[in-house]
Amino acid sequence: MISDLKKNIDKLVKTTITDENNNKSLNIYPLDYEYITDFRRRKSEERIKISHNIILKYPQRVPIIVDCNKEINLDKNKYIVPNDLTVGQFMYILKKRIKINHEQSIFLLCNNQLIINTELINNLYNKQKDYDGFLYIIISLENTFGN
Repeated sequence: MISDLKKNIDKLVKTTITDENNNKSLNIYPLDYEYITDFRRRKSEERIKISHNIILKYPQRVPIIVDCNKEINLDKNKYIVPNDLTVGQFMYILKKRIKINHEQSIFLLCNNQLIINTELINNLYNKQKDYDGFLYIIISLENTFGN
């Protein structure tokens, strides 16, 4: 199971590029993650303005963009999550929104790293947020209970 998970992490390609404002460290993900790719095609000023407005309107919450590959049917990609929620609690919310069988489990990745379930969303946001003010999370699906 761990080796399969490592293979999935290795599939995530992190490339540093420069956007139109010479901001560096944009993470480029494979085309499997269409929502993040499409969202990042917007001008950086627009993304920064959106995240800034969210943070002003909801100061105790964090703007998160979640994406997954085509194996997972996620009906919502944008989340405004309370600061004091743990990653495990957020994962529970995501699990309720997607339909997976009982033999499968999800893992959350941020900047090509597994996220610790006990970490507070606010701490994760402060450490891993992108320059545009959003936290980008990838859902990975793994067979964990049998087969």
